[in-house]
Amino acid sequence: MVQGGVVEIPPDFVPLEHVCRAMRNADCRTPVIFFYEDGDPFLSLCKIAKEVQSVVWHFDLVLMKSIQNAMDYVDVGTQNGDWVLITHCEEAEQSLFRDIALRVFLLKPEPKKYPRREFFRCLFCVDKAFDIEGTAKLPFPPVILKNSIIARRIGDHSSKWSVKLPSDAKYLEIAALKRERRREAGRDSDSETDLSEDEKLSGMWFYRSVELNNAVDDSPLTRAEEEMQIALDEEDVDTIKRLITDGKIGVSKIIKWGMTPLQYACSRENVKAAKCLLDCGADPNQPRQSDGCPPIFMSLEDASLVEALVEHGADLFQTYQGWRIDAHPDTSPHIARMTRRMRANM
Repeated sequence: MVQGGVVEIPPDFVPLEHVCRAMRNADCRTPVIFFYEDGDPFLSLCKIAKEVQSVVWHFDLVLMKSIQNAMDYVDVGTQNGDWVLITHCEEAEQSLFRDIALRVFLLKPEPKKYPRREFFRCLFCVDKAFDIEGTAKLPFPPVILKNSIIARRIGDHSSKWSVKLPSDAKYLEIAALKRERRREAGRDSDSETDLSEDEKLSGMWFYRSVELNNAVDDSPLTRAEEEMQIALDEEDVDTIKRLITDGKIGVSKIIKWGMTPLQYACSRENVKAAKCLLDCGADPNQPRQSDGCPPIFMSLEDASLVEALVEHGADLFQTYQGWRIDAHPDTSPHIARMTRRMRANM
């Protein structure tokens, strides 16, 4: 049984403090483990998720022994940014969580395809707290325990955070020095990070990749390339000329699928756009980057486009895939006759 989606939250509801703290530290590749003995986290998570326009889908393993449905929701959540909460995890075998762990830990930034992926969260909850280093059987495989945040209630008899530290004294000394530096800087000595609070606390590689992609998308060059592509598709010669004469796009600049504006126009047989680019100085013999195909071999159906290319210096003697244009098997018969006649008259 799955519960979640749009959930009614009382207006005066205050999320559990340890849940808020955990979610500030979590990211799309860092799961969080909660314990029912510290309080039911569901409503708190719903309220926090609402702040980023996400919803929480709740899977109770007491009611459903198979977690395949939860795995399907994890796949969807990594695309649309929804959260997945799996509770009573002690009811399932460790092995069932390995696939979920691998899907989460191997996520890559794809902001153009899945712009909300960074908002996804994977959450687990068990009834009772457990000792990570104890001998009792643990509900999760090591791959989850070593890469997750274990959130505990803040109180008189519980730590602010449950952290597994190596037993080596060297690492304990380093941790103690970090706490001392935090105190000297006037920060919480038990803070999980030395970063300032306005920084995202984990998954820095993921977030930096998203920010870089967004910066590229918003750059003047990217916007100019998109404007050029639209102008080529619509054969808007005024915009094409403006982008080239203003220096925003070089006439030989690769803008789409490894093609220059002229190659792109020829591949789509946009004659008006191609003639405009030729008048602006585009090279009629520059081969396509991906396969070395010259523009004239992209114009195997349209006679007016071939004529324009030849008038601006296209080489009728060049070959592609071992064939000249009049002998190439993909060339239309009327184009083959025309280019053969044009070459004979040269």
